[in-house]
Amino acid sequence: MWLLNRRSFLQALAGAPALLHCRSTAADVGRGRVALIRHKGLSQLAGRELAQAYAGMLEEAFSVLGVDLAGQGLAGRKTVSLKANCLAGRPLSPRPELAFQVAEMLRSWGAKRVTLWERSWRELLGAGYRPGASKAVQLTATDRPDVGYSRALYESGDVGSLVSNALLQSEAMVSLGVMKDHDLAGITCALKNLYGVIHNPNKYHDNGCDPFVAQVAAMKPIRERVFLTILDGAVAQCHGGPAYRASWAWELDCILVSFDLVAADRVALDIIEAQRARQGLETLRKAGRYPAWISTAAKMGLGVGDLEQIQLLEREI
Repeated sequence: MWLLNRRSFLQALAGAPALLHCRSTAADVGRGRVALIRHKGLSQLAGRELAQAYAGMLEEAFSVLGVDLAGQGLAGRKTVSLKANCLAGRPLSPRPELAFQVAEMLRSWGAKRVTLWERSWRELLGAGYRPGASKAVQLTATDRPDVGYSRALYESGDVGSLVSNALLQSEAMVSLGVMKDHDLAGITCALKNLYGVIHNPNKYHDNGCDPFVAQVAAMKPIRERVFLTILDGAVAQCHGGPAYRASWAWELDCILVSFDLVAADRVALDIIEAQRARQGLETLRKAGRYPAWISTAAKMGLGVGDLEQIQLLEREI
C-alpha cells in the first residue's frame, strides 16, 4: 500500500512539465544537496509502523529537496532498479520496509517496472527480502540464471569490468545503501555500493580503493543510470565493517537522501567520524584508510565533496 501522499507528488510534478522532458544524470540533479531526516525510535519499529515511518521520512526528504528534481531524474525512464547493499545481513542492510516504500514512490513518479537486486540471491534473502512481499517491486540478483553479467567489457580509468545485466536492463538506478565503516575503503555508503554492479570488485581495493570507487561510478552505463541515493540509517556502524559488528553499531534513526552521491558520502563520512570519536576510536585518516576517493570523485565532476559547499537539510519528524 502506498503510504506517501501521492497527490502532493503528482501535483508538484504536473506543475513543472518542462522539467519532465529533461534527461539528467545524478551529477546534474540536486547537486550538493543532502536531506537527513530523523525519526526518534526508528530502529525499534517493525511492520506497518516501520513502513509508515519510512513513508513520512521519504515524503519529508523529497519535500525539502524539491520533488521536481525527482521528476527530472526519472523523465522518460520507465524501468528503474534499486541496487541494495545486503552484504552485512539483516542487522545492517537496507530494510525491506524502506525499499518497498521507495519502489511505490518510483511508481508514483511514472516508473512502469521496478526491480530490487543484489549480487547474489542469498544476500537478498539474508537481508530479509522475500519474493512477493510487495507488488510494487520484483526481486532479482546478478547470480540468477536470467540475469548475469554483460558480455561487453566497460572501461573507466584503471577499471575494466563486466557490469550486471540487472543494471543494463533498467533505464535508471537508485543506490540503496547503509552508513557503515569499511576496513579498506574507509566507508561504504552510496558510491562504494556500486562495486556490487561489477564482476571483479576484488581487483579494486588497493590504496584504500582510490581512485577506483570514483572510476567505477564514472563508468558509462553506471553514470548514465544512477541518479539517486537513499541510505538507511536506522542502524549505522562506525568500525569493523563491512560485516556487521554489534559492538560498533549504533541506532542512528535516520535516512539520508540525495541526488548527489558524492555529497551523500561526504555527509555520511562526517557522521561516522563523529561516532568514532564518541567511542574513542582514532580518525579514519590516522587509521590509514581515509576515503580519499570522495575527493577524487568530486574532481571527476561526479558531485560535491567539500562540506562547505554541501547544503545539509536536516529535519525530524
